Amino acid sequence: MKKLIIFLFAFFAIVQLSAQYIIAFHTENNDSFREWIIEVEIDSMTVIEGELELTWGIGNDFSSWQYSIGEIDGEVIQKYDNNPSFWELRQGSDIVSMTRTWPNDPTSWKIKMGKQSFTIKSKFGNTVDEWENRETDKGDLIIYTEREGDPRDWLVDDYMNDEISLSMRMAATFIAIFSSTPKI
Repeated sequence: MKKLIIFLFAFFAIVQLSAQYIIAFHTENNDSFREWIIEVEIDSMTVIEGELELTWGIGNDFSSWQYSIGEIDGEVIQKYDNNPSFWELRQGSDIVSMTRTWPNDPTSWKIKMGKQSFTIKSKFGNTVDEWENRETDKGDLIIYTEREGDPRDWLVDDYMNDEISLSMRMAATFIAIFSSTPKI
């Protein structure tokens, strides 16, 4: 019986570790938030890098982004001109919507694809250095700056349930970081 309990504990620990996907975002340049390096864990032994960058790098148009992670490509766009409350991520056949939970409050977002949804929210209302999934039945997703007050490097504890797609995880991570960084 003792061996069975140890085996089950080890099995669930391994399953939990293998469920992590997105692990970090880092600015490519220290003086700009237009290009990012994304680190994604494919399995417990393999980490690959991807990139996220503005679609139109000229001017101050932060409404359209493109990303690639290995063989995966996607885009994130502000759904309506001059309305930063609605965003959409497209990755293959996945379409994920990101909408503010409350008008004019960029610290809480609903992430939705089909019938699945969850809310990502700044942990503390007066600071945007740490974000988390508020619906624990979906698993844990915590997004936080590597150094407090420095939005250039973000770490992600991504232990969402397996039914939450990479596109939904990417949408939640993107919108948290986008809402927390200067537009330069």
